[in-house]
Amino acid sequence: MQQGQVFELKKRAVDGRAVWAYRYRTDGPGSSRLERGGFSSERDAAKHSNGRSNISVDRRAASAAR
Repeated sequence: MQQGQVFELKKRAVDGRAVWAYRYRTDGPGSSRLERGGFSSERDAAKHSNGRSNISVDRRAASAAR
């Protein structure tokens, strides 16, 4: 099953708000990992993941970025 992550980027938007992204592997564990970012909210990042299987929020990455 394909999995992905939604996470908060360390970079901030011009106005100082958080910027979100998602990443996923294309064909399993040995494949390349694609990352798409620049979303204004966690919800937008998950929505734009285009229904990728099992996109989950990586709370550790979001907490570490703060």
